Amino acid sequence: WRYLVQWKAWSSAYDSWEPQANIDPELTGAYDAGCPRPTPDFRVRDSVSVMYRASAKGERRSPGWFGGTISAAHGDNTYTVKYDDGDEERCVQARFVRLRC
Repeated sequence: WRYLVQWKAWSSAYDSWEPQANIDPELTGAYDAGCPRPTPDFRVRDSVSVMYRASAKGERRSPGWFGGTISAAHGDNTYTVKYDDGDEERCVQARFVRLRC
């Protein structure tokens, strides 16, 4: 797991994704307790809606949900998504993916 760290006294331009090993367990314990880990519910070729760039920039900075297809499923509950407009996003967290009907 990686955590988006917002550094005190620094602008959001300096936010960084840090591996769990770099974070004090006391800081992550409360966060993890309130955030159940996603389960891999999606398969390659599933038609999905994805909160674009939410995994990289945060949910608040995402421009919204966009359609695409799962092109790869990874063992860490992340996916590679090929969007309908041809764009591709890697390391998409399962919590930002929904099946399309």
